Amino acid sequence: MHPLGAGKVQVAERLAEALGIDLSVSVAYADRFSDVPLLERVGEPVAVNPDRALRRYASQRGWRVLRWR
Repeated sequence: MHPLGAGKVQVAERLAEALGIDLSVSVAYADRFSDVPLLERVGEPVAVNPDRALRRYASQRGWRVLRWR
């Protein structure tokens, strides 16, 4: 089962703690609005081929938005 929303944050925080990674200087890439909690937790959030809701949210916050083919 894949974690969703806040579950991704919990997984990322546990992994970061175990590996000594500072999430405040880390990058996260996501394509769905449900990933906003994870994107808000890192220092450099990036929306990649985002759904409409994430594209709007990322734009409002000045996050990078990438379109990959």
